[in-house]
Amino acid sequence: MIYGVHYCVNAVARSGKYEAGGVLVRALKPETGLDIMKRNRQTKNFKNLANGPAKLTQALMITQKQYATDLTKAGDLFIAEGLAHQPKIQAGPRIGISKARDKMWNFKIDL
Repeated sequence: MIYGVHYCVNAVARSGKYEAGGVLVRALKPETGLDIMKRNRQTKNFKNLANGPAKLTQALMITQKQYATDLTKAGDLFIAEGLAHQPKIQAGPRIGISKARDKMWNFKIDL
């Protein structure tokens, strides 16, 4: 939860006691379900549907109910199989965080 108000989606890829392995899903480019997302976000602006962590969860109606969901299993919330083509992955500096700005830990898939 951000600022005690908005939910976010984090995918945890490791479960070791001292291993970091989480990814914050910051945004998505919707291809289907646009009418539902527009209604959930109360906007008609396509670019504004899911272009931030809180907007993404609002658009997809992700709440506390999905906490600790296994994203490898089909259900309300899951990670689907990847794209048929190999996308270009871009790395950039962290956003909104002053520490470790020299780390290229912000990744984006160039579609």
